Amino acid sequence: MTTKQEKFEKNKIILVEIHLLELSKKYGEISLGLLSIGTFLKKYNYYVMLIDLFDNNLKKIYNYIDNKTLCVGISIKTSQVRAAIHLSRLIKEKYPSIKIIWGGVHTALYPKQPLEEESVDIAVFGDGEYTMLELANAFKKNKPLEGIKGYAYRKGKNIIINKPREPTDISKLPLADYSIIADLEEHIKYRKGDRLSEEESYFPVQASIGCPFNCSFCYNSIRGRRAERDPESILNEITILQREYGVNFFRLNDELFFCNKQKIEKFIELKKMKKLKFNWEANGHVTFLKDNKFYSDEFLRELRKEGLIRTAVGAESGSLE
Repeated sequence: MTTKQEKFEKNKIILVEIHLLELSKKYGEISLGLLSIGTFLKKYNYYVMLIDLFDNNLKKIYNYIDNKTLCVGISIKTSQVRAAIHLSRLIKEKYPSIKIIWGGVHTALYPKQPLEEESVDIAVFGDGEYTMLELANAFKKNKPLEGIKGYAYRKGKNIIINKPREPTDISKLPLADYSIIADLEEHIKYRKGDRLSEEESYFPVQASIGCPFNCSFCYNSIRGRRAERDPESILNEITILQREYGVNFFRLNDELFFCNKQKIEKFIELKKMKKLKFNWEANGHVTFLKDNKFYSDEFLRELRKEGLIRTAVGAESGSLE
């Protein structure tokens, strides 16, 4: 069966999100970080496939990789390290020339640690779009990697951490290309009923990254960054998912969507102007939501009228004060 990307097969890059069986269902949550990286790489004529694997069936990776595969990028949280090591070894066992790149929260916190595992070639920290592109270009052309920012690597017995990369301007990134997701239709079909009813098909969308707060227990206190997408761009992405894939329920996958009231007002204004009909949910914070001057009952009723079904608020203290 041919695909839209067939002509790029000699530049194959596989991006992997690992799901722990006890925490997931049949299909895990799509990694929006990997989706952004994969979309960016495809723009530069790489054949990209984003897949999710469960820790009890990691050999499924052999269905996707072959001798044309340039590298495999694996997004890692600390809970996934053991499974990621197993997966990396499986790949190297059969295809030793494929470069294994780890990224994600764990490598951002501990960039040296992944390289203690011999099957891992590169650990990316920080925003991954440009770093992955430069690494892929270097792999393809067999050029040195030393000058590339935002990654760590082994040199002999030493682990070298290169300079960090400047944050990516997310407003300049292309809209997500959902065609790179393996089994996308099955993901969407399986997610029906996840959020509201059997008729609602669900998908996450990234509206911003980071958080305005600096809680000591949170990864964002180390990341130290917040960046937002324009509401027009967010709604364009939602329109694509509605039109091409029939999705009608969206989770705005931000750490804290409700911290910028002006952005929400523009989001709702544009939604009305475009006459878009969909349901949605987003994360809030008690500091904002309890402030009647910031989010009045009237404004919240307007959000409900425009499809807001649910918001989640973190319980940061057990105190009733």
